[in-house]
Amino acid sequence: MDDYLSIEEIESQFAPDWVLIADPKTDDCQQLLGGRVVYRSNNHVDLLRRARELALHHVAIRRLGPWPDEVELVL
Repeated sequence: MDDYLSIEEIESQFAPDWVLIADPKTDDCQQLLGGRVVYRSNNHVDLLRRARELALHHVAIRRLGPWPDEVELVL
């Protein structure tokens, strides 16, 4: 899972899981274009725990399926 993938490739290979993307590439509007998937999980708590353990400097987290009822998005 260390190869660079476009967001379309990530979505087709890892849906409906949560993915931790290292070295994310974005456009001028900060839309995610791709990156290296370093972890995937169907549980967001596991994914966040792994993100902390890896201590990467630049990451993106993406849910590739419907949001679970117990998860809230806060901006």
